[in-house]
Amino acid sequence: RLADGQTVRLPTELEWEKAASWDAERATKRRFPWGDRWRDGCANTADERGDWLTTPAGCFPGGVSAYGLHDCIGNVWEWTASAYASYPGVVEPFHEPGAYSLRGSSCVTNAKHARCTYRSRLPPSYWRHHLGFRIVVGDE
Repeated sequence: RLADGQTVRLPTELEWEKAASWDAERATKRRFPWGDRWRDGCANTADERGDWLTTPAGCFPGGVSAYGLHDCIGNVWEWTASAYASYPGVVEPFHEPGAYSLRGSSCVTNAKHARCTYRSRLPPSYWRHHLGFRIVVGDE
């Protein structure tokens, strides 16, 4: 049950990336949730999955982010509440009306693309077996 004044929602793209990559203790952004170098066995990617496709959350405990989040990389692309657009300040800005940002890559992504800054997009009506979401519980 939610406390009075709390809501459940998708994270924004900025919130998702911070939760996946930010190491507050060192005040640095990581390339991967576990650090700056790829380590086999830390994420459910096309290179690691074996006979599985998606896996239950927590099957790759070596890949936990500094904030304690599991499976930020690999397993399923995670929907965000952010419309797909360029980052602020770019030379040639873009916006794709009707598309939302997906983060984290999935079990069908090669490890070379599986990093905290990798992003994709789809319209919200789209379905794939390797799409999922992470929720944020917060105050209104």
